[in-house]
Amino acid sequence: MDLVSAGPAPVKDAYLHCPRCLLRLGWADASQGCAECTRSARVVGDIPVLVSDPSEMVRDWGAQRALFSRETRATRDVVLAQLAGQALPATTRTRLQRLYDRLGRHLGEVEALYEAAGVPAVDEPVSRGERVPGEGIATAYFDQIHRDWGWDTDEPGAALEIVLEVLGDRRPQRMLVLGAGACRLPYELHRAAGLETTVAIDINPVPFFVARRVIAGQSVALTEFPRCPRDSHAVAVDRTLRSSNPGADGFHLLFADGLEPPVPDASFDLVLTPWFIDQVPKDLATLLPTIHRVLRAGGAWLNHGPLLYQPTHTQPAHRYREDEVHELTQAAGFSLARHRWDRLLYMQSPAGSQGRTEGIATFLAEKKDRPGRGAVEAEAPGWLEDATLAVPRWPELDGYQPPHPMFAAVASLIDGSRSSQMIADEMVRRFSLPADAALGGVTTCLAEMWRARRSQ
Repeated sequence: MDLVSAGPAPVKDAYLHCPRCLLRLGWADASQGCAECTRSARVVGDIPVLVSDPSEMVRDWGAQRALFSRETRATRDVVLAQLAGQALPATTRTRLQRLYDRLGRHLGEVEALYEAAGVPAVDEPVSRGERVPGEGIATAYFDQIHRDWGWDTDEPGAALEIVLEVLGDRRPQRMLVLGAGACRLPYELHRAAGLETTVAIDINPVPFFVARRVIAGQSVALTEFPRCPRDSHAVAVDRTLRSSNPGADGFHLLFADGLEPPVPDASFDLVLTPWFIDQVPKDLATLLPTIHRVLRAGGAWLNHGPLLYQPTHTQPAHRYREDEVHELTQAAGFSLARHRWDRLLYMQSPAGSQGRTEGIATFLAEKKDRPGRGAVEAEAPGWLEDATLAVPRWPELDGYQPPHPMFAAVASLIDGSRSSQMIADEMVRRFSLPADAALGGVTTCLAEMWRARRSQ
C-alpha cells in the first residue's frame, strides 16, 4: 500500500489521515485503510469509511436498515387492515391503495440502496448514540434528498447564489464539507467555484448512497411521501432523482465524523458547513478549534444555515444567536470577512401543502494566525504547549471579561494547580463537554485569555 509520508513536505493528495493513529493517507489509499490500524479499512458503496471503528458503524447501519424494513411492513399492514375493514369513500380507498402499493415499492427502493452498498440487515437494536436526535433512522434525511435531487424548485439555486456572493473573489482549491448530507449545495459550489478537490463528509448512509449515484450521472428512483400531501394522489409521489450537471472531477464522498474530521492540520483552503453548526455540535465553541486546525494559513470558513437548535440536544447557553456566533468566531482565531442574513424557502415540496421559511445566516470567516503566534508566540508559556503542566492563575484573570460561557467556565477552573488536561477533564465532568473536543477547546480558550491579558 502506497501510504503518503507524514513528513513536513506537503504531498498533493495527502489530505486525509487515519482517525486512530493520525498517519497521513492519500485519497487513493483511503479505501485500503491505515497500515498501522487495519480496523480503519472499509469501503461502503464505493465510499471510504474513515472512523475509529468502521465495522461498528456499518453494523449500526444494518440495524437501521432492518428497523426500516420492519416499520414499513407494519405500516403497510395497518393500511391494508383499514382497506379491508372499513367502508370508505371511493377517493379515500384509492388514496389508501396507492399508499399501500407505494410503501411496498419504497421498501424495495431503499433495500436496494443498502444492498448495492453491501450493508446487510442486522437484527439487533439501533444504537442510540446518535449525534442528533432522530438521525439514527434510515429515512431521517429523505426530505433533503428529494429537495436536492428530485424537486423542481429554486431552493438549491437560491442557496448557491448566496454562498457564491459571500465567497466573493476567493478561488480556493481544496474544500472540506462538514455534514454534506445529500450534497447538492457542496457539489454545485465545487463546480461553480472551479475547485480542484472537495472532500464531503457525513456519517448518514442513505443520502450519500443517493448522492454518489446522481453525481456520477445515474438516476435513482425513490418514492416521496409528503408530510402534508396536497391531494389524495400526492400521498405518494414517484420521483426520479438526477443531477443536471454530473461528472465533475475532484468531488469525493467520505464517511467520517464532522466533529472529528480525519484530515491533517492546514490541509484545506475552505471549510463549508451547510445547515450544520446549529444541529450537530452540542456547543459550537468546541467545533471552532477543529475548523481552525484544518484550514491553511489564509484559508476561510464558509457557513450557510439557520440557527435553529434542538432543546433536547443543546443547552440554553449554547443556542448562540448570530451576533454571538460572530463573537465566538473572532475569539477562535478568525476575522469576519462578509456576512448576510436572508429569509429563504425551506422544504417546500411541490407535492405538499405545507412548508416554511428560514432565516439563513451566511458568513465567510478568514483564518488568522493561531493565538500565540508572532510576537505573542515568543513569550508564550510552556503550559500552552504542554497539557500536563500546571496553568498559573495570573493577576489579570481577576478582571477578565469572558466573551462567552465556555471561556468563563475555563477561567473559573484555573487555580494554579490544574493543567490544561485536568481543566479539560473537569469541563467534561461538569458541563458535559465532548471528551474528544475538550482539550482543543480549553487550549484555545487559554491561549486567548493569555493574549487578552496584554490589553488589560
